[in-house]
Amino acid sequence: MNLRLCLSLPSLLSSLVSGIVIYTRTNPPRIYDFRNIPLETNRYFNFVGYSRDGRSIVRSFSNFGSTIIDDTWQTYLTHPECVFDIIGIDDMLAHCKNRLYRMKNRVNQLLNTRVEAFTFDHVQNQLYTYNGGTIYRLQDFNFTVKMWSAPHVRDFNIVDGLLTVLHTNGSVLHNGTILARLDPSQYQRLPIYAAPSFKPWTDDSLNGLINFMLGSLTILLIEHCSRKATYSYKKRRVKRQNHIPV
Repeated sequence: MNLRLCLSLPSLLSSLVSGIVIYTRTNPPRIYDFRNIPLETNRYFNFVGYSRDGRSIVRSFSNFGSTIIDDTWQTYLTHPECVFDIIGIDDMLAHCKNRLYRMKNRVNQLLNTRVEAFTFDHVQNQLYTYNGGTIYRLQDFNFTVKMWSAPHVRDFNIVDGLLTVLHTNGSVLHNGTILARLDPSQYQRLPIYAAPSFKPWTDDSLNGLINFMLGSLTILLIEHCSRKATYSYKKRRVKRQNHIPV
């Protein structure tokens, strides 16, 4: 086996096991290829999962300053200085002056009083807040669980527990990897995000067996590559010793 190919296979198999894809924040979402970053508009898109045949499901709404219209044509009255997200039928989150509210069935509820930014995981139905360089999961009123340290955050997104961050300098990161560098004057919100790749609706035991086999194959390839590299090094060393002049 070619040594370069041998060394690349474990990385490929590792990415298959991790099962993560980077999408553009559009409807339908497209796989991000470094050239298709969408422009920021008044439309908001939230990934909520996959259909049985693997199609991405996205919910959206449009913000017109004092009015929001969602993809079911329901209308919400809003304040232009607040940031909103629609999380259900007649169910909305509002971030206004470091306070986070939930407005459900026309009833307002104060959720947290120390919020610089927020996001809602529409797959796991979890609410996250950002304050003072830390991202928290909100459990109850002003009761939070620390999740990630992330300084200088402008916007962040969480899909099925996968975090993507837009920093104030325009860098977009997922799991320590820079996905893009944006013009900070053009983007207040994330145009791309990490999401789990589609997993066919199969038995959990079969999925576990597949992941186990891929992991085992990865380990075998790494060991094979290591032995191959060691053998090549020893062979070159013996060859050099045989050519030492007496």
